[in-house]
Amino acid sequence: VAVKPEKEKLTFKKVATHPIAIASYLAIGTLLIRLIMLFTTYGFGANMTKLITLTRVTESIAPKNIFAYMTKYNYSGYGIGELYLIYAFGGMGRALGDAALSMWLRVPSILADIAVVLMIYFYGKKYVGNKISTVYAGLYMALPIVFVMSSSKGSFESVLVALILASFLLLIEKKYLLAYATFTLSVLFDLRAMAVVPLAVCYLVYTILVLKNRQPQKVWLI
Repeated sequence: VAVKPEKEKLTFKKVATHPIAIASYLAIGTLLIRLIMLFTTYGFGANMTKLITLTRVTESIAPKNIFAYMTKYNYSGYGIGELYLIYAFGGMGRALGDAALSMWLRVPSILADIAVVLMIYFYGKKYVGNKISTVYAGLYMALPIVFVMSSSKGSFESVLVALILASFLLLIEKKYLLAYATFTLSVLFDLRAMAVVPLAVCYLVYTILVLKNRQPQKVWLI
């Protein structure tokens, strides 16, 4: 008579150390750290005031006039993607006062930080194990320069970091079409992403050469 194997009992420890649970802890921890900064600071003073002014102007004038306005009042350094983000969030937050709008404009960067932490954890878990990936994700979560940039400065570097990291992970995973798309989106979002494109090209060339040596008859980019 065949004996049915006993079902493994769920314990609190197993539930608490499940990858989904750990990812939840990391996401909540990332959010809480940044919420403290969000609700206790206005932003980097003049930088935040300038961003709020640009947001209200972008929401009120025709899109075709925005670049003329930016040139006239020296709003340099904003990419097309950043302007779309400002336009979208400015439209949703048009009724908010300056203090509330300063918090609202930092939400995309906070969400981007959560995405980066989760990407580090899940990608690291796949290759170096659960413990090490948790440590690295936790270090990024609590890195002062990261949460200050996202929850206090009033800029969108965190969104750019999330796009670039996603691009490289897709490239490493050999999902080239998606990597091309996210790299293009990164450059459109902020031209500073061009600084890492040579690294991606070098990695791609290296990968092609390795594949060519292993399988001379097939070298696919897709």
